[in-house]
Amino acid sequence: MRSDLPPELHAIQWPPGWKEFDPTHESAEIECASYMECLVTKQLAANTYADELDREMCASHKLKGRKATPIAQSTVDPDDLLFLTDDPTEPFAFVHLTWHVETRPDFPYAKTYKSLDDFFADCFQDS
Repeated sequence: MRSDLPPELHAIQWPPGWKEFDPTHESAEIECASYMECLVTKQLAANTYADELDREMCASHKLKGRKATPIAQSTVDPDDLLFLTDDPTEPFAFVHLTWHVETRPDFPYAKTYKSLDDFFADCFQDS
């Protein structure tokens, strides 16, 4: 059990297409993405998903400056992650990583949520 997350996040029944984020696979997944990024741009990706999110965001991105910890990952598209942030009003952020340093505030795509129920509602609406 991850000690960096509130205990109640470990008992979540994730919607279809999502799973609890497993940090034991993070380095292998990032290594593969970093290799692809290096082929295209000659830049390396970050070492963690949180650092990669920070690397991709421009100064005016809505999540810039927020602490973000991955808590769930899509089983359909591993570039889709749900982060727990330090924003008390909208603590959950769905992010689609691009693996590129972005210059526009709408990339990487991010949508914030007040609750997990709001995120789950979006998940079921899209299925």
